[in-house]
Amino acid sequence: MSQNLGESWRDITGKSFGEIFAVFADPDHPDLICLGGNSIRNYIFQATDENYEWKATREWEWWPKHQTEEVSKSVYESKDRERTKQQLRETGGLQAQEITQGKPYKRMIDLSQLYKFSVPGVYKVQLVYESLWLEDPVQGEWIGSFSGQVFKVTITQAR
Repeated sequence: MSQNLGESWRDITGKSFGEIFAVFADPDHPDLICLGGNSIRNYIFQATDENYEWKATREWEWWPKHQTEEVSKSVYESKDRERTKQQLRETGGLQAQEITQGKPYKRMIDLSQLYKFSVPGVYKVQLVYESLWLEDPVQGEWIGSFSGQVFKVTITQAR
């Protein structure tokens, strides 16, 4: 892990086991990351502090408690994920965007579609892309995740 854009690195794998296949922002601890790993079964490794003493949880037990975005949740909970993904693609619920190095990709996002800001206040928000359940390998789509910086949204008057 690097906190200075790669000038120095710290090994945080510690007591994780198996093959690590994903690194993503921790939804419970905004300044930390989680690891996705596989050793016969998939696991999510989560830490509670910067010492990264990992706690392993089976992926199928971890994700349902941490999915908040409705598209991901609808695919994950579907009994027929392929059919649900196809329906989302046909209705515009999923969009593929080719991203080229050196050419920024910008998109307007209506945050009220992702969360009900029903009470005035300051909210910490982090946008995360995670394609584990949404990718289509036949279409050559990338399997992975990335996230942006945590930012604050101030709601002065709820809708």
